Amino acid sequence: MSTYNAFRALALFLTTLFLSNLAAAQTDIVFCSDNNYWYPFTYVDEQGEAAGMHVDIVKKAAESLGYKVEFKPMLWQECLDSARGNLVHGVVTASYKKERAEYMNYPADAATAQRSASRVAQVEYIVVVSSDTKYEYKGDLNTLPEPVRVARGYSIVSTLRESNRRIYESQTGELRNIEKLAKLGSGSVITTPEVYQHLMRQAEYKTKLKSDLNPLSSKSYHLTFAKGSPLTTAEQTAIWKEISRLRDDPEYMSALTAKYLK
Repeated sequence: MSTYNAFRALALFLTTLFLSNLAAAQTDIVFCSDNNYWYPFTYVDEQGEAAGMHVDIVKKAAESLGYKVEFKPMLWQECLDSARGNLVHGVVTASYKKERAEYMNYPADAATAQRSASRVAQVEYIVVVSSDTKYEYKGDLNTLPEPVRVARGYSIVSTLRESNRRIYESQTGELRNIEKLAKLGSGSVITTPEVYQHLMRQAEYKTKLKSDLNPLSSKSYHLTFAKGSPLTTAEQTAIWKEISRLRDDPEYMSALTAKYLK
């Protein structure tokens, strides 16, 4: 082979490799997730990576359709702002809010269904109080022990704001709120049954906290896509359908639940 032909062959190979890598890069999806301690749904593991059941479901769904997925844990408001600015392709996961829908795409029934068919999961919020108090939640937000501690940016905050209670929004998340409640013995924390039950297995909390597990609210949480995401509507819908299939697969969900709720 002449030097010229060898050069042409090398150039063709490098061009093909470049175009192949470019195509692969275009199929990559970058999602952000909340770095608050929202166990077992989303949190940051010991290696500093995004983890949790919602992350696993989205990753499994996307990879089964041929996508390579990256997750970036961030402060919740930073995550939403990144989706608004199209710095990420979407968010894992968010409940529906009209103002969020201005810059993120949700499944078609997200705004109307109590339990969206395309949800990643249905999440409830409960009240956790000091074990020394006789308080039980009976459905009236105006009775919540003050201060009512909740992670900043969570959609439940707007519901709590409808009450006459003093709300404290923590940027550092639910675990810090729980620590304050256990130390101070006053006020209340809004969290999920899963977070509460997980923490109650730890000695430093199980004698200091309690909850009657009566839900304040129940919300569908979705994988959302930034309006500027390169994925087409059909591609987004395909991922939502695969999420729905996995969520309704008893064998898959049983194994996933066992992984986190040991």
